[in-house]
Amino acid sequence: LAVINTNVDVLLSAQKNGEGEKDSLKWLGYIKTEVERMSKLVNNMLYLTKVDSNEATMNVMEFNLSNAVTNAVLPFESVAFESDRNLVFEAEPDIYYEGDEERLKQVAVVLTDNAIKNCNSGGGVDVKLFKDVRRNRVKLIVSNTGEGIRPEDMDRIFERFYRADKSRSREKGGYGLGLPIAKTIVNQHGGVIRVSSEAGVKTTFEVELPIRNRTKQ
Repeated sequence: LAVINTNVDVLLSAQKNGEGEKDSLKWLGYIKTEVERMSKLVNNMLYLTKVDSNEATMNVMEFNLSNAVTNAVLPFESVAFESDRNLVFEAEPDIYYEGDEERLKQVAVVLTDNAIKNCNSGGGVDVKLFKDVRRNRVKLIVSNTGEGIRPEDMDRIFERFYRADKSRSREKGGYGLGLPIAKTIVNQHGGVIRVSSEAGVKTTFEVELPIRNRTKQ
């Protein structure tokens, strides 16, 4: 809000003085960016509030989870490339699942985005989706090389608004709602999400979702 207010003041001052016409698009761009960030924040908070009050509903239907996760992850290839990270994605084809497609895509987005942001320069991010037929589960595993998660942070990373690295900028680190939302969505589907980390080597998030429907061939 402070950023939006400041940029509006600059625009108003420029207009009043008959100046700044060529810079107006720049200030408007800053305002738009902040509005989009706040809209995302408010929507995430509303979702968590609805979950807390048992008002959150899911749009449950059978869909191709392989395609959904692919569509969620592939746009990050350019992000990884631009930031000197190597993204490797593997998805077992035609995994059909009964659940909320948009919410589960959000889980894939959150975990992939988080992995890229916390990956070391020149490092790698691996995303895998496959069926564990023996246990009747679908697994989504997202890992990245890098500093890892400190032991004292392991039990808190799924807390709302918690950020393990306080020095990270807001633009890079977000608001600390991504992982809590991912865990909430996974829990709504009766699944579990786990995290493991080896300092200075690798961090891995593993999502397990129970298969409640027949898998199409």
